[in-house]
Order: sequence, then C-alpha cells, then structure tokens
Amino acid sequence: MKTKILQWLAILMIVQVGLVHFLTAQQQYDEAVYMGFLFIGNFSVSLLAAYGIFRQKPWGWILGIAVVLGSLAGYAWSRTIGMPGMEVEAWDEPMGVISMVVEGSFLLICLALFLSARQTAIETGNGWFEQTYLAPMAIVVMMIFFSIVIALGDTSKSSMANMNLVQADDLLRASQLTNVELEEKYGVQITQVSITALSSIVDVRLKIIDPQKAHLLLDKHPILFVDNQNVIHPPHLHTHSELKAGKIFVMFFPASKATIHPGSHISLAFERVDQPLFTIGQSNSFVTEPVIVK
Repeated sequence: MKTKILQWLAILMIVQVGLVHFLTAQQQYDEAVYMGFLFIGNFSVSLLAAYGIFRQKPWGWILGIAVVLGSLAGYAWSRTIGMPGMEVEAWDEPMGVISMVVEGSFLLICLALFLSARQTAIETGNGWFEQTYLAPMAIVVMMIFFSIVIALGDTSKSSMANMNLVQADDLLRASQLTNVELEEKYGVQITQVSITALSSIVDVRLKIIDPQKAHLLLDKHPILFVDNQNVIHPPHLHTHSELKAGKIFVMFFPASKATIHPGSHISLAFERVDQPLFTIGQSNSFVTEPVIVK
C-alpha cells in the first residue's frame, strides 16, 4: 500500500514538472526559440515518464530521473553562466522555485522507493532491484554530473573579466586584421555571421584551418564589435574540446534589435595572444575585418 501511494505521488510530481515547463514555454520561446522547444520537450518526456511509472516499467523511473536532473542542471546553468543568447536569471524566480521543489520531491520519492525495495530485496534474498534500477540510475546520474562538471570546468574567467572591461573606444584604437591575415596568423576563417532564433541570437561560425594557432586564439573569448559603436559580450565562456582542421567552431552572442540587425557590420575582437591584459591608454586587442550580418 505504501509503495502504491509513493508511486502515485511520483506520477503527480513528474506530471507537475512537465506542466511547469509547459506553462512557461511561451515565455522562454520569446527569449530564445530553442529554450521554448526544450521546455516543450521536457513536458512531453515528463508525460512519457509518468506513463512508464504508471505501468511500473523501469524505463519510466529512469526517464523521470533524467528529466528532473536535467531540469535542475539547466536551472543552475541559467542562474550561473546563463544559457546561450540569454541573460543570467534570478535564483528566486517564482516558477523556477516551484519547479525545483517539485523536482526535489520527485527525487526524494525515488529514494524512498529505492530504500524500501532494497530492504525487501535483502529480506527475500532477491537482488533484482539493484540490477534493474540501481545500475541505470547510477549511469544517468554520473552522465549528467560529469556533463555539468565538463561544461562548467573552464575556470579561466580572468580573460573573460578583461574582455568585459573593453569599451567601444578601446576597439576603435585596436589594430585591424584582414581575413587573409586572420587565417594565416591565427588559423581561423570566418564563414558565417547571422541572426537567428527570432533575432535573439547572433550565430558566428569559424572554420578551423590550423588547430594549434586557433587554440591560442579561441581561448581568449572574443566579443562582437557592431558598426564601430556597440560592444556585445558573450553571455558565457565559449568552451571547446579538441580543435580539428576543417571543423566549424560555433559561437552564440545575445542579439538586440537596437544594436544589431541584418546589414550591420560586425567585427570579432580578441585579446592579443602576447598581451593578455588590457591597459589604460592603449588597446591590447585586435579586431577582424568587418563582416555584413545576414
């Protein structure tokens, strides 16, 4: 009887997780299109997990735990470094707090069921629960945990802090590299600069020509210089794994109709590799040749 009650509570909690995301999907869509689709995806998978739990299928519990842990990770991400193309959000946002409470309740119910089933398995000498639930759950938790660690593991924030100090006047004094010089000296080639996601994101793509040169450059976290007057900083650190020749390196920047639009001329601004700090009275950066935004 106790197990049945916990099962129905788990169904209620995971459905509520989906509903919270469904109710806020439009708001998220207005800020960044991809976030709207992610929230609808959360709602859909939550309903699927609820069905699996109702049918007492192991995959239902695994899906539910994956959805909840993914939601919690996304909440922390959006409140620390910010999601691509979005501002860092407040921790005490009402719907977010409600979602966290419900998600935490679901995890506690899962833990209670696990302990209850484990005790039953010990008493009966049957280890089916550990084989059916524990291993998949542990794998899911480990995958999500290490994904978060890897994503947040780039702690080179000093460079980011220096770039945030840069103003338009600094970049007006910066030297300019042509596209040919950018490729020859730093091993990258600008292949695309466009506005996407309902004009909320600037999509910048670089083709890697020389991975060794590109690695030194891309560790400097570029910013956008728009029409020689507006500076757009990245909302988070653009991290990368191993760079390979011929591959495309993608960067997202927040877009504002007041500062950037199709037809704008933008340049990428980087710190000089041999001059890591900006100083008053001179610009230790360089800008690329202007590209017209599509």
